Amino acid sequence: MMLIRSLLGLSVASLAFAESTVYLIRHGEKPADGGTGLNAQGVQRSQCLRNVFGSSSGYDIGYILGQTPKKSE
Repeated sequence: MMLIRSLLGLSVASLAFAESTVYLIRHGEKPADGGTGLNAQGVQRSQCLRNVFGSSSGYDIGYILGQTPKKSE
């Protein structure tokens, strides 16, 4: 009986993961001179991403994870 419950639990968990979508988004364009932050094109792209994936979008975003920038960047 325990084995059947374990297999049933794994089946339900795999169905939940099968319906999930993960978006991997790289950082925006940096200045060509090696400066910090984003260049004009990177800022523009970040605004577009906010429009696509922000709270007013049609996507049901459950989590957004971001890397903490290094102090040197």
